[in-house]
Amino acid sequence: EASEQEDGTPKKSRFGGNQRAPTVQEISIMDDMITKLMEAKPYELPNAVSKAIRVISSPRFFIRIAERSDMTQDPIEKEKLSALANNIVTTMDAVVSTAQEKLDDRAKNVEEVVKAAAEPDSGEFLVPLSADRIAAMKARLEKINPADLDEGFLTTIDTWMNKAHEDGLD
Repeated sequence: EASEQEDGTPKKSRFGGNQRAPTVQEISIMDDMITKLMEAKPYELPNAVSKAIRVISSPRFFIRIAERSDMTQDPIEKEKLSALANNIVTTMDAVVSTAQEKLDDRAKNVEEVVKAAAEPDSGEFLVPLSADRIAAMKARLEKINPADLDEGFLTTIDTWMNKAHEDGLD
């Protein structure tokens, strides 16, 4: 159900990309991507979707698939476009789920490192950290697979630090 302004006119989206029609260049890029994805093997979709998630996950991308389907008279191409839309949705669900699992793993790793900074008897954080707590953090950090010490790990730390700052727990 669309919401309306006080004067009865429909509200417009405040997202910049939804306030204007796509440019000819943007449509061309979407068309190229749609064509490549239609021809891609199913096992290639997760990687392709991951690399172009910002474009592919936009409602405008799906609208363009529908527009192309409406423009073609070829029933085989219509079927390919329909299958592509369904496959992209399924693939996006899997990609997002995998990304969420990775973020959860990174959060567990960060939690273990932070726990190592706490005093073993009380669980409190005494600042500045003692040499024993720093050594415990370093030992815990060294147990983490180096491949997991990536941007997601650092982003999780940054998020936790911002949250602590906002809560007055500097």
